[in-house]
Amino acid sequence: MIAIRNAANLLPSEANATYITIHQHQNIAVIKTLQKPAAAKITRTSSIYIANQARKVCVYEMPPEDSCKGVVHGIDAGTPSSELMANLCAPGTDIINARMMGRSETAIITFRGAYIPPYVVFYMAKYRSKPHKPKAQFCNTCYCIGHRADVCPQAGSHKCKKCGKLLDEPDQQPTLHPTLRRVLHGQVQMQAP
Repeated sequence: MIAIRNAANLLPSEANATYITIHQHQNIAVIKTLQKPAAAKITRTSSIYIANQARKVCVYEMPPEDSCKGVVHGIDAGTPSSELMANLCAPGTDIINARMMGRSETAIITFRGAYIPPYVVFYMAKYRSKPHKPKAQFCNTCYCIGHRADVCPQAGSHKCKKCGKLLDEPDQQPTLHPTLRRVLHGQVQMQAP
């Protein structure tokens, strides 16, 4: 927690009014503050130091309670949030925030209120907007649900894709992959494929 406060260069008064909750399984930190200068410093943070090692972080503001999210497909990958915000227009509703989803051509837009407009305008072109339906996150490193591989808390470990056994090397394969053959009178018989 000190690493986050140091990386954001928070003043002692700002740090005392800032609360951090760590969700280790998802490898995320939720930071709450009511001070706008502290919030601005925290959102500009791009890396933190943990055990004398720089770690890249992605920081964004939580949307307000009276908001909803929609997605728009077909926008150039890598479009900065500032460009989206400057050139997006939604008839009849305010846009609170807009950002690209990773390296895809999909933008996620936060609208004020509970209404998602049927379309948005970006650089004078109409794009159909749809409700954002987040998918369950799955990690391809540790094969756990709840986080992605780029934020895996077990990034140095590798597991077998078939049986989940912990491996020493990423390309190593276990010599035997047990599979369930049948259950007879409460006893499980295993068979190698």
